[in-house]
Amino acid sequence: MGRRAMVSRELWEYLNGKSKKNIVVEVATSDTSDFDVTEIFIRTCDNKHRDYLLNKKKYRRQEIDGIDPEEAVVLLPNYRLEIDEEIQFDLKKIFIFNKITYKGIRL
Repeated sequence: MGRRAMVSRELWEYLNGKSKKNIVVEVATSDTSDFDVTEIFIRTCDNKHRDYLLNKKKYRRQEIDGIDPEEAVVLLPNYRLEIDEEIQFDLKKIFIFNKITYKGIRL
C-alpha cells in the first residue's frame, strides 16, 4: 500500500473558496542570526504554479484521498523529509487568521 494524503473537511471547504487548492510542502531555513532555524512551511498554490513546481523544480506529486488529482494535489519537495504512510492536513483558526496544520511529516 502506498502513501496517503488526507485533508479535513474544514480545510477542503476553505480551499474550495480559494483559487489556490494545491498544498505545497517546503523547507524554510533562516541563518541570519547566531543560530540556524529550519522548519517545514505549508502553503497553497494554483494549478499554473503547481505545473511549474512539478516540471521545473522537480517536486513530487501526492494525490489526496477522495479528491480529483486535476483539482488538487499535495506537492512534496526533493528534500530529505521523514514522511509517514499517512499525511494529514487540517485547518486551524487563530482569531481571524487561518493556518494549515499537518501530521506525518518531519525534518
